[in-house]
Amino acid sequence: LAAGAAKENWTDCLPREGSLFIVGDPKQSIYRFRDADVTSFLRVKGLFENPAVGEVLSLTRNFRSTKALRNYFNRCFTMLLPEQTEVQSRYDLIPVQEEEEAGWGGIFRYPSYAGKLSAAHPEETDEKQVGRIIRQLVGSSEHQIWDRGEKGLRPLRYGDFMLITVGKAALAAYSKEFERLGIPSRVEGKVPFDDCPALLAVVQFYAALADPGNGIAVYRALRGTLAGLSENQIKAYRAAGGKIEIKGASAEAEPAFSGQARKVQAALSVLRELVRKAEILSPASLYREIARRYRVFEGAGGKNAEILWYVEEQLRARKAGGLLNGHREAAAWLEKLISGKAEEERSLSLQEKPDAVHLANLHKVKGLEAQVVILASARPAKNKGADHRIEYGTDATDGFLFKLKQGEGYVLIQTSRFADKEDEEKAALTAENDRQIYVAATRAKNALIISERMEKGDKVNPEKINTRWQPLIEEETLYLTIKSDAELGPVKASAGTLTAKELYEAAAQEDLAAAAFAQEESYLLQIPSRLELPSKLEEEGRTEDPGKRDAAADKEEGTETTELPAKDDPYGLHHRLAATLGTMTHRLMEMLVSSGFRIGVEAAAAEIVSEYGEDLSDGQQEALKTALKAAGSTMLSGGYPQENGSAQDLFAELREAEEIFCELPFTYRDEAEKPPVIWDGVMDLVYKHNGKWNIVDYKTNADGRDLYTRYAGQLEAYQKAFLVLTGERAEARVYHVGV
Repeated sequence: LAAGAAKENWTDCLPREGSLFIVGDPKQSIYRFRDADVTSFLRVKGLFENPAVGEVLSLTRNFRSTKALRNYFNRCFTMLLPEQTEVQSRYDLIPVQEEEEAGWGGIFRYPSYAGKLSAAHPEETDEKQVGRIIRQLVGSSEHQIWDRGEKGLRPLRYGDFMLITVGKAALAAYSKEFERLGIPSRVEGKVPFDDCPALLAVVQFYAALADPGNGIAVYRALRGTLAGLSENQIKAYRAAGGKIEIKGASAEAEPAFSGQARKVQAALSVLRELVRKAEILSPASLYREIARRYRVFEGAGGKNAEILWYVEEQLRARKAGGLLNGHREAAAWLEKLISGKAEEERSLSLQEKPDAVHLANLHKVKGLEAQVVILASARPAKNKGADHRIEYGTDATDGFLFKLKQGEGYVLIQTSRFADKEDEEKAALTAENDRQIYVAATRAKNALIISERMEKGDKVNPEKINTRWQPLIEEETLYLTIKSDAELGPVKASAGTLTAKELYEAAAQEDLAAAAFAQEESYLLQIPSRLELPSKLEEEGRTEDPGKRDAAADKEEGTETTELPAKDDPYGLHHRLAATLGTMTHRLMEMLVSSGFRIGVEAAAAEIVSEYGEDLSDGQQEALKTALKAAGSTMLSGGYPQENGSAQDLFAELREAEEIFCELPFTYRDEAEKPPVIWDGVMDLVYKHNGKWNIVDYKTNADGRDLYTRYAGQLEAYQKAFLVLTGERAEARVYHVGV
C-alpha cells in the first residue's frame, strides 16, 4: 500500500517518501502465547535500515526512572540483552544525567520462603514479607521520595506501590493478606466476579425475578443466601398447602401460615412484590432494588462492594447501548459473569486514582509505572519444550505441531519430526522470558524491590535461592531491612471510616433522600419521549386503567413494540428483542439518510447487528439482519403505508430536501413554568422541503394505528423546541416503520 511501485515480494518494495511510519519496542514483546512474533517486527526493522527504504530512529531517553535506576538498567540489560538476533532485540544504553537526585530510592532485595520451606517459616512467606514492607514504608519520614509534580519530598502512599506477579493465580494470596492488614489494594486484570459471594446471591435472586415461571430458579432463590430458607422450611410450607410459585400468585388467596411455613410465605411475598416491580424497572434498577431490600452492601466488604457497584454500572451501560433488552437477557449476562467465562477486565476501583497498592500480573503491566515496584516471589521459567511453532514468512505462514497434551504433562500425540523447529521455539521462548524480566523491572520510577525466593535445597545446602528475578540481583544489591510485626505494631482500622452496617443504621435514623426532596425544586427536567401516553381505555372514554404505564417504562422494557406480537416469531423479534429491533431500526434510518442513501442496506444491517448484537445467538443475529434488510429495502422502494395521513414515500421527499438533520439534539429552559422546566431530547429527523420544516419521529410499534394521537404530546414538545431554538415553525409527525 505504501510502495511507489508494486512488487511480487513485499520485501522488495520501496515505500514512497513519507508514506510509512512504524513504531514498536521489540524488547516489550511478551505475548507469544497470543502469537505475537518479535521476528516479524525485527524483519521489517531490518528493511528500514536500508537507506533506500528509510531509517531507524531509536528512542533511548528514560523520563520515568531515577538516575540510580537508569544506571542499574544499563548494567543489567546490556548483559541480559547484549545483541540483536533473529529472536531478540539488543538493549540500547539509556543516557544518564549527571546531577544527583534527592529522596529515597534504589534497588533492594528481601528473602522469602516458598515451597516446603514455607511450613518451617510461616511468618516469612512472600505475601507476609511484602505486607510488612508496605506497612513500614508508607508514611515513613525516613523513606520520602521526590515528587516531580509536587516538586518536593513527600512520604510514600499506598498508591505509590505496584506488586508484580508472574501469573494471575498468585494475586489472590497477596490480596487476602492485604485485606487482613487493612492495606487498600486494587487488581489489574480479570474481575473475580465468580469469587464474590454477594454478587452470586444477588444474581441467584435476579434469575427468579427474570423468569418467575421457572420453578427451579424460584427454589434456588428461596434456598439462596438472601432468603436463607432451609429445605425443611420449604417442605413445611408445601405440607401446609402452600405453592412454590410467584408468577400470577396472589398472597390474599393463601391461608395464614404459622411456624416454619410462615417464613417461606414471607419470602415468597417479597418475591411477588419484586416481580410486579420488575415490570416497570430497568435491569440496573431491579438489581439495585434487590441489593437494597436485602442490605447486601452491609456485609459485602470493600472489594465485593466495588464488584457489586461495577456490575450495576455495566447493566446500566449495556442497557443504554442496546446490548440488553429486558430482564431475561440481563439474567443470562449475569449468569455468564459468575460462571467465570466473562472477559470483562479493568482495574477495579470506584475512585479514578485510589490510594491503593496496585496488584498486577506480568502480562498486564505494559504501559504502567509506579514509584515503587515489588517483584513478587516467582520460580524461574522452566522451558519444558514447546507444543507448536508458527513462523510468519514474507509470503506465507507455516505451522509445526510437536505434541498435543491433555492435563498436566500427559502427552496424547507427539511427532518425531521437526526437532530443529522445536529447538528454535525453545530459543524464542527463552528470549521472551528475558524480555519479561526487562518489562517488569522497568516499571519502577524510584525503587525496585526484588523477592529472593528461598526453596528447599539438598543436604549440603538445605536452603537455596531459586528466583525468576536472578538476572536482576547483583552482588552489591542491598537487603531491605524489614521490621518485625512487633516493631510495626498492631494492625489499625482506618480512622473515621464508617462500616456499612453503621451507614445503614444512620440512614434508618435520618431519611436523607426525603430531606433532599423536601427542599423546593429549582427546576424540573422534562424529556419529550417520556411524556405519559394516553392509555387505550382513556381513548375509549374509560378512566380506570390499572395497567397504565408511561412511555419511558414502555421503551425501557421493550413493550413499545409488542402490542401485536407476531405469531411466527421463533427468535422473539417482536417480543423479547422488540426494543433491540426498534433501536436498530432507528440506527438504520439514520445511516441511510445521513449517507445520502449511498450506503448499501445489507452492509448497514450487518454493521448495526455487529454493533448492538454481540451477546445474541447466531440465529437471533441473522433474524435481525433479515428484518433490517427488509425494512431498508421497503423504505428505499416506496416506504410503508401510514395510518396518520403522513406521506408514505418519506425518502423521496428527503432526496429533494434542501436541508436534513439526523438525530438532532436540543436543550432549552422554559421560564414560563414554575419551577422552570428544562426540556432535553433528540429529534429523529428534521428536514426542509419546499421551504417548509418537518420533524419526523420514527416509531416501530407493532400496532401502527392512531400513532399521531397517542404521541401528540411528544410531537408538540418537538415543535415548541424547534421554534424556541430556531425561530422557525415546523410540522411534526410520526412515521411508522412496520418491522
